[in-house]
Amino acid sequence: MKDIKITESAKPVSLDEFNSFINKYNLKLPETYKSFILKYNGGYPKLSAYGNPYEDGSEIDSFYSVTLKDNNEIDDLIISSRDVIKSHQIMEDNIPSHFYPFADDSGGAKFCLSMRQEDFGKIYLVFLDGTSNEPTLICDSFEEFINGLEDIEKYEED
Repeated sequence: MKDIKITESAKPVSLDEFNSFINKYNLKLPETYKSFILKYNGGYPKLSAYGNPYEDGSEIDSFYSVTLKDNNEIDDLIISSRDVIKSHQIMEDNIPSHFYPFADDSGGAKFCLSMRQEDFGKIYLVFLDGTSNEPTLICDSFEEFINGLEDIEKYEED
């Protein structure tokens, strides 16, 4: 998997903490995502463009961290997947329960991993602003997603 250089990561998460998180929320996640979280635990990517964000691509704002604590109980500024799950899957019910949210795009939509057997590991973008009622398939795997990230400056106009 491509090294995308992450800044302002959350405090590192141990394998035991990660497994506790997975068990608490009954999650099934790809190994490539697990490796990514154990290395970075969220943060802001230097390579943030997936396709041309000014046309039909997306721009990642930040990857979520993994923690069992509320954001107000920790010093990290990075949003945790736990808080997004609580807000958007449990309270507001606007992200399907078979999706695992792992990042925000620059417009507030959520990048999600599918946990369903028939499309396990595929990446979808879920819009919460009414732009689209259906999740949009982005790519077939987390590794493909990371490998497809590019510098946003490539697409900026002079």
